[in-house]
Amino acid sequence: MGFPGKVAMVTGAGSGIGRAAAKALAQAGVRVALCDINRDALDSAAAEIKPVGVTPLAFELDVTDQARVNAVVSEIALSCGKLDILFNAAGILQRPMSLLEMPADLWDRHWNVNLMGTLFCAQAAAREMMRRRYGRIINVASIAADLPRPRMGHYCVSKAGVKMLTKCLALELAGQGVTVNAIAPGPTDTPMLRGVPANEASRQAAQRFAVQGDPEVFRLGIPTGRLSTPEDQAAAVLFLASEAASQITGQILYVDGMAKLA
Repeated sequence: MGFPGKVAMVTGAGSGIGRAAAKALAQAGVRVALCDINRDALDSAAAEIKPVGVTPLAFELDVTDQARVNAVVSEIALSCGKLDILFNAAGILQRPMSLLEMPADLWDRHWNVNLMGTLFCAQAAAREMMRRRYGRIINVASIAADLPRPRMGHYCVSKAGVKMLTKCLALELAGQGVTVNAIAPGPTDTPMLRGVPANEASRQAAQRFAVQGDPEVFRLGIPTGRLSTPEDQAAAVLFLASEAASQITGQILYVDGMAKLA
């Protein structure tokens, strides 16, 4: 799939799914604006992506700062003349714990980054896209929006919000030439997933749990027998951003090896 002349904004572009999607878009000919809260990760991603496509723009961005989001989107549109694609990949999963013990600040942090950050970026991008009556907004939900996970209530609820946000935005923008969809990753080999367990033994056990499931907790597994990769997710993003998906909107595309079914 080629994207001649297209411009994309990718949040969470410093690592994981965001970085893989930004690289895939750049390889397809898209001029990519990389956005991430971590400056070092942002610079590393820019250095990796520069040789494979058009030189990327790079913006240090906290997606919970609405004024900064608006300013970055305006700068992208001014520098590139337009904004065609938004991939909202910024997200967090921190300090897993029981909902009964969860402090308000931890809950609010997940809500603000995973849901409000997605909304702020979509609002700003949609305003630019509506001017040209063309755009692709792609969010990141999760199978955790459908399957309750132990000690992950803050993450599950925020991602459930992203699912409904995607559908509501899609309905509002359906007559404006802007599609809004989301990918719903299953367990994916990213720094977020690797960072949850406390040590290497725990990480290996977590990967076995993700793939094989644990019936003593709840039945979970990946029938395809492996974790997804960031590149698996990036391929879905590329499709939803393409002309081939012009009649697809308000949809959640599960990229999970059937983990949602297991």
